[in-house]
Amino acid sequence: MNRKKYLNEFDATMQIIQGKWKVMILYHLYENQPTRFGEMQRYIRDTSHKTLTKQLRELENDELIERIVYPEVPPRV
Repeated sequence: MNRKKYLNEFDATMQIIQGKWKVMILYHLYENQPTRFGEMQRYIRDTSHKTLTKQLRELENDELIERIVYPEVPPRV
């Protein structure tokens, strides 16, 4: 993982959660964990599929959320 330099803990927090939907995503996951992608998309109606995917991947890369892939048919994440 590429470590970024931050001024302090507050700066790190603000840089990691910057993004239009990240705070809403984190709040929804805190209240309704675990959540499927479709449920998240219904909760945040104003975002596109692409934007929500990007924000979720960024949160996953920053290790704030964990994505679990279940070995089922049809696929469930």
